Amino acid sequence: MKFNHFQKKVFLKENGYDTEILFDFVKANPTGFWGWDWLSANPNITWEMIRDNSNLPWKWSWVSRNPNITIDILKENPEFKWNWCTLCDNPNITLKNILDNKEKIDNPEWSLKYLSRNSNITFDTVKENPNVFGRDIKWDCEYLSQNPNITIDIVKENLDMKWHMWYISQNPNFPFDIVKENFDTFGQITEWKWQMLSSNPTITWDIIKQNPTLPWDWNILSSNFNFTIEDIKNMMDSNIPKYLNWNRLSCLPNITMEIVKNNPSLHWERDFFSRNPNVDRETMNSFLKNPRDFFYLLSNNKLFYDDTVFNREYKKVIERKDTVRKVLYKDTGICPDIIKEIVSWVS
Repeated sequence: MKFNHFQKKVFLKENGYDTEILFDFVKANPTGFWGWDWLSANPNITWEMIRDNSNLPWKWSWVSRNPNITIDILKENPEFKWNWCTLCDNPNITLKNILDNKEKIDNPEWSLKYLSRNSNITFDTVKENPNVFGRDIKWDCEYLSQNPNITIDIVKENLDMKWHMWYISQNPNFPFDIVKENFDTFGQITEWKWQMLSSNPTITWDIIKQNPTLPWDWNILSSNFNFTIEDIKNMMDSNIPKYLNWNRLSCLPNITMEIVKNNPSLHWERDFFSRNPNVDRETMNSFLKNPRDFFYLLSNNKLFYDDTVFNREYKKVIERKDTVRKVLYKDTGICPDIIKEIVSWVS
């Protein structure tokens, strides 16, 4: 089965893995369903893993983005296929590193885009180096808008620049109090991108309560990690519930299975519990109806990639259906009819 872009990203997310077990599983199944781009950039994948398994189909443009890659590693391992364009996106790489290796960059336009959002680049760096790759290639305002060093003062002092409000609205350097104070900075309130502002990690229920008439995107807000069960109950008591996305709320990491059991009257979407990092075996067996849900369990350290569930005795070679079946029967406690579908799905 082929996975789409979103599924690969969810599976290969940064958190929740016993890395050794994950990587042994990958090595045993190199032609499986892995997204080698996301895996190559995964911060749980170390340089040693990549170097010692160079026969695997690593995507070197993505390895070059991996935050475990440093300039010293580059210097010590010049024989590998480093991509100097995407290295500009690596938080360990500085402008000096790039300038010292300018001749290796074959796409200066995209290199400067990536460099524009690199956390090593400050706005002073931008002003002091207007022509890094020549006069015809400028720092990219869309990517600069994603840079964590950009502040509201920088934006206000440089309104002639084409700031990208989609990314400015999401930038954690722009908490809601600053946004509210500067509604008029960009002309009209509608110029703030409310879908992205709703995903800004500084947004809380208190902020929403105090500003109920603003054009919040409730589909996005329903994925807000700041929401507690108390917040959700308060929403239910307000005039807001019709906007809530219960699929997303059911996946929130601060919603535990105990909370779910203690609040049965809430509109939980139980099919989405497999994506909740707090799911337990009892809940899994009760509500796991579709073998596709098993995919989301793969990103759950408690149920799959830990020593008690996916025991280390199985970490060497997992390439046959009968081996997968034994692992699933013995260690995960998934009911047999689902195991049958999972076995055909994995293979």
